[in-house]
Amino acid sequence: MSSGSEHEPSPHREQLRRNEWDAHAEVRARIAEGFACFDPEPFQEFLQLPEVELNDPKLLERFVVRHIGSFDSMVEATAGYLEHVGWVTATGMFLTSATTQEGRPKWDWIRATRSFKAACHVIERGGRIHVFTK
Repeated sequence: MSSGSEHEPSPHREQLRRNEWDAHAEVRARIAEGFACFDPEPFQEFLQLPEVELNDPKLLERFVVRHIGSFDSMVEATAGYLEHVGWVTATGMFLTSATTQEGRPKWDWIRATRSFKAACHVIERGGRIHVFTK
């Protein structure tokens, strides 16, 4: 005849289960805090990036660091990227020798946009463009 203790979880296994539940509760609380603190649309997109670890204790800080911005057009998004890399750097990389009719220098928007898309996660959804560093 078998003892009843064979069917009861061991105290060790029960503690592991409690620890796992606590860890999941912390993750859920952190994500809920992110939705409460930040614009929900870009935060939701950030959570879906392949390299984002939902159990990262610094998840909210990483969102702040990696979210370049959310924009209404690709031109605005590219300009946001140029501002992010710094205008001095951007000038050296994407300013052409040509000038506008007003005599101002021209930007190579095609090259800048290609660079931007290679360097960043660019997510277009719901008429908005959400941009994150890789």
